[in-house]
Amino acid sequence: MDSLANGGGPWVNKLLLNAIYFSGAIYSDRPCLRTDGDPSSVGARYYTRFRHLLVDEIDKPSIPTAVALLLASATLVSQGRSSAGWNLSGTAYRMIIDMGCHLALSPDYQSKSAQDYGQTLRRDLEQEMRKRLYWSAFITDATQSLYLGRPTMLASVEARVPLSPAVPPPPYVSQPAHAESTFTYLVRLFQISVRITELYGIQAMRFTSEELQDRRDAASKELDHWSMTLPEHLRFDPEGPIVPPPHQITPHTTCHALRILLHRAFLEEGHLRRHCDEAGRRHSEEACIASALAIGKLVRVYRKAFTLRRAPFLLSYAIYSAVIVILRQERHDRGQFTELISFFWTCLSELQHGCNSGLAKPLSVLRDMVHEFQLSVQRGVQGIDHLTRLDETFFPPDVSQHFGDSAVEQNPPVDASWLQDQFSPMESLEQTLDASSPGFLASLNQLNNDITQDTLYGLFAPPHAFP
Repeated sequence: MDSLANGGGPWVNKLLLNAIYFSGAIYSDRPCLRTDGDPSSVGARYYTRFRHLLVDEIDKPSIPTAVALLLASATLVSQGRSSAGWNLSGTAYRMIIDMGCHLALSPDYQSKSAQDYGQTLRRDLEQEMRKRLYWSAFITDATQSLYLGRPTMLASVEARVPLSPAVPPPPYVSQPAHAESTFTYLVRLFQISVRITELYGIQAMRFTSEELQDRRDAASKELDHWSMTLPEHLRFDPEGPIVPPPHQITPHTTCHALRILLHRAFLEEGHLRRHCDEAGRRHSEEACIASALAIGKLVRVYRKAFTLRRAPFLLSYAIYSAVIVILRQERHDRGQFTELISFFWTCLSELQHGCNSGLAKPLSVLRDMVHEFQLSVQRGVQGIDHLTRLDETFFPPDVSQHFGDSAVEQNPPVDASWLQDQFSPMESLEQTLDASSPGFLASLNQLNNDITQDTLYGLFAPPHAFP
């Protein structure tokens, strides 16, 4: 903001300005921001300008350029343009590493003196900028890995970046947004998410059933610890009288979505089902239901206070996670969750018409699940026939052309070269499995099919991609 106020400076450039305009445009209903009235073209002029400017900025690494790449990437992914967003974020990660931001050190406040105060201040400001840039990129990487079902890139790089300042920040008496502490706990949450998504990778094949269960239990305890150690100003009771800002609600919904993703892998349709006994499956099922109900309460408050028109895509992911759980449970407990299903259905409709226009794939999956459920309702269940009249007008008309009529598209079988590229070195797998044997490849194909057929991990990946 200081650079903007002074007509330029080290923390802003034209590329970043256009990335901000592009990102902000999708939250606006102004017709002038669209091309020929097409809602999907909102902000297109800023993105076009962004691409033209990128040609000159790509070989001049800087903090504002890296921020611009991350911001444009997140905007593109939320619009369903995952390939372009993924490419921009990858460029940002490499630029951040090239600038050494993953090796940032804490500001040296002890060295300040009257003579070098100005120079020390400038150095400390830059160190703080570099630190925040790294952790912003870390969250973007972990979020898109979860969202698109792809391996993390920056999160796997060895880094030495402090998360919190050595001296605790002062109380946020005059700043109810609590931006820094909220961001800190969001980073910690996505550090846990990286370990959860490892259960959806090929490396899971090397673990025994006991090791996989230990990893599940450890991740579950980490999520519990994250919730219990939240400072008082970040705690939120959806049934209480105070509603926090929206950015303080989404960490709670994301925590529950991650819990669902963790336990769903061990349910009877999960790819790790063979590594869990009946008691473990019941425990995971109960955890999924509890988180889905909690998401429902949080989203009701969010929607009432802020509407879902400008909700971030992390909230749409949490809603979809809850829908998947509730639809599954409704098959066993008829009539118990019908009102909640209708509520979530309405939420997805509002999200699709808002700035989350990239919901085509999850809506196609949900559409087929609801069709299956409606047929079951029509076959004799009384008292919940309102579910057979759920409004489907928000589904994109060409969903079936992009994703077919089945709930999840089938991906091509995996070949050995893909393993070498994605999970190098290959020797680590060969220590426990014979990678050249037909049995290994069959197991690998089965695991890949199980993961890609999952309706949560990699939910927004394009149809030609697989994790």
